[in-house]
Order: sequence, then structure tokens, then C-alpha cells
Amino acid sequence: MMNNSKQKRSIFFTRIFRRVKGRSRGQGMVEFALAIPFILMLFGGLIEFGFFFFVYSSVNTASREAARYGAAAGDSEYGVPYFRDCRGIRDAARRIGGYAGLTDSQIDVGMDKGPGTSVDWTHCPAGQNAAINEIPLGDRLVVFIHVTYQPVASFLGIPPIQIRSTSARTIVRELDIIDTPVPPPATEPPPEASPPPTEVTPDPPTCTTPEELGGCP
Repeated sequence: MMNNSKQKRSIFFTRIFRRVKGRSRGQGMVEFALAIPFILMLFGGLIEFGFFFFVYSSVNTASREAARYGAAAGDSEYGVPYFRDCRGIRDAARRIGGYAGLTDSQIDVGMDKGPGTSVDWTHCPAGQNAAINEIPLGDRLVVFIHVTYQPVASFLGIPPIQIRSTSARTIVRELDIIDTPVPPPATEPPPEASPPPTEVTPDPPTCTTPEELGGCP
């Protein structure tokens, strides 16, 4: 009788344990199914932000690099001044922004007379060099780049974003390099004259005895 009661109890607890274990597994699967969309949105948002920041930085750096190239002094490798080398200016921008999908149609090159003045966007026509040969002192080269960012995680519902960057630099016409004069060699001060020797006069003899007193002057 004792053995039968023990067996019944063990079977009873085993059945309860199996039921509880089965319920915990089912509950874990349901919780995971509810959490997986939020996990995917979190990872998708991190990837989207990283890629957007990369494209944004590339566009800004490309505009600065193109403006720096076009404002340099001298002639480019194509034999024209840098501010006329429209091909080189756009190539400089694409070297930096190529990973962001930058094309020539998204790069506008113009000139202005300084901050607050209007920009002449006809300076660099597509596929040609600038027609202007001489520029006044103080003119600036302006580079405007515009890119439409397409989100990679489309399930987040983020619309396309316009990224724009404008950079301007004053054109360097001439750069004169003047040699620094060499300072004259240091001269040593003349030696100081030594003072003349002083003559020492001997003291007169001292008389102390009567014999010596008679002969002392």
C-alpha cells in the first residue's frame, strides 16, 4: 500500500511538472514573437542612422574638397587655372562623395563676389571648362552639392531626405613667396683694455736706536 501511494504521488507531480514546463515554453515563444518586431526596428534604426550619417558627412566633405581644389593658385594637370578646371572640380567632389552615389548632375559650381552676394551658377557648364580667364581680386568659388538620401530600411517608413551642402573659398590669384633675409653674423665685442700697471713706492726706513737716529733723514 505504501509503495502504491508513493508511485501515485510521483506520477501526479511528474504530470504537473510537465504541464508547467510546457506552458513556460509556450509563454517564452509568445513573448519572443511579440518582442521581435521591436528588436528589428531597433537594429534597423541603428543601421539607418549610421548610413545616413555617412552620406551626410561625405556630401559635406565633398563640397569643401571641391571648393578647395578650385580656389588653389596655379594651373591644374589639364593646363588651365584651377578655377576654370570644371572637370577637376567635379572629380575632386566625386573622389570623396562617390560612396554616397554622387554624380556630375548633383554638383553645381559657381562664383560670387563675396559673402552676401548673388552666385553666378553659369560659371561651370557641364562637360566644359569655365570661359572666364581673369577674375577680380576677392571673388569666390562656390560649390553646391545636393543628394537625395534613400533609406535602406524601408520597413521603418522613413521618407527620402534631401541632403545639401554649400562651400565657398576665395580664389587665390597669385602667391608670392619671398625669401627670408639671412641675419648678419654676430660680431664679437672688442676686448677690454687692461688698466696700466701701478708703481709701488717703498716706505722710508724706520730708525729706532740713537745710532740709527743720527743717520736718519
